[in-house]
Parts: sequence; C-alpha cells; structure tokens
Amino acid sequence: MPLVDLTNNVDLVERATSSISVMGKATNVSEALKDAYFMLKWAPAGYHKRVILITDGDYNEGFDPESLVPLLTLDGVRVDALLISGSTPSKATRLESLAAQTGGKVYVARNVDEALKASAVLAAMD
Repeated sequence: MPLVDLTNNVDLVERATSSISVMGKATNVSEALKDAYFMLKWAPAGYHKRVILITDGDYNEGFDPESLVPLLTLDGVRVDALLISGSTPSKATRLESLAAQTGGKVYVARNVDEALKASAVLAAMD
C-alpha cells in the first residue's frame, strides 16, 4: 500500500517514510512492485518513473516479482533496491537481476549507518 500518492513534495515524502514500520512477518515484493507500477504507469509526462525498494531480500509471499519486469520496462519504470542486512548472496543476486533488467541498481547495507548512506545515494541518483 503506497504511503503517499505521486508528489514532488519532499516534506510529505519525508514525513511518510519516517512512519514506516514492520507490519508482519511476510515480504510481498511482487505486490509492492505491482502497486508502484500502477501508480507510475499513469504518471504525467515529465515524471521520472522510479521505485526505490527497501527490503530484507525475502520473497516469501506473492508471485515472483521478476514476472513484472516486462511491464516495468515497457513503461520505463526503474527499480533500485536497498537490501538491508543479514542477507545471503542469493538474495542479492535475485534483486540485482530484477534491478538490472529495469536499469536500476542494488545497494547492500549491513547496519543503520550504511542504510542511511545508501538511502542518500539512491535518493540523489537520476
């Protein structure tokens, strides 16, 4: 479920992201990407269609998110990912494949300081 609708209001986005919390024990990356895709598909001209996925790398609920790659690439939606600690190389590989197919990148953070630095890098990228 999106935290905010499409906006260029940075304060609104910062307030919304500061309210993020863990909401369960399952990770449904595919549902999150599907929701983001439908938000961005109809974005007005000039919007940079980009998803920043923050995840532990597990896909333990929902369908395989790579099945969305054709739709994402067709509509020019780029997926960048921030992979948070404790992840195995296979989790990073799956995310790297998904991101690369959409023109995105994956950043790995093993602690809060690394996550904050990676978030700043991701936010500043075009």
